[in-house]
This record gives sequence, structure tokens and C-alpha cells, in this order.
Amino acid sequence: MVYAGWVSSEALVGQAGKHIRPKVLFSFGVSGAIQHTAALADARFIVAVNKNPNATMMQLADVALVADANQVCSGIIRALKQRIRD
Repeated sequence: MVYAGWVSSEALVGQAGKHIRPKVLFSFGVSGAIQHTAALADARFIVAVNKNPNATMMQLADVALVADANQVCSGIIRALKQRIRD
């Protein structure tokens, strides 16, 4: 999201950014390079979505969904908007 320009570089996670300790981590389309995963070692529960079932992040995940991350995110957003309208 940082590289796409959606959020500032202050949100960067990894060796060049912050180390985080979330209870639940959602990873959409992240391959799981060592520079990134090193900062996630303390995550309690990881949900990963990636087209590549062999991506490192998928191997680290407690729940791994082999799918296009953009389509999954779009579906989640549509479902949330519908829920808000109801």
C-alpha cells in the first residue's frame, strides 16, 4: 500500500520500516520477502491472500487463500458497503 501511494512511508513494515505485533494480520498480495516477514514474527494470527500458493507469506499464514488479492479486497469492500446500507 505504501508503494502504491495509498499510505505514507511511515506505515512501512519490515527491515526498512516498523516491527509490528498485531493480534491479527491481513496480508493481501504480499509475497513475503524476508525483509518484510522479519517484522511480522510476533503476529498472533496471519490471514494471507495471494495468487501464488508457494509465496512465503502463504507458508507463514494460519489461514491462506489462493486468490487474486484485488478481487478479494473488492469483494470485501462491496460486502461491507452493502452491510452498512442494510
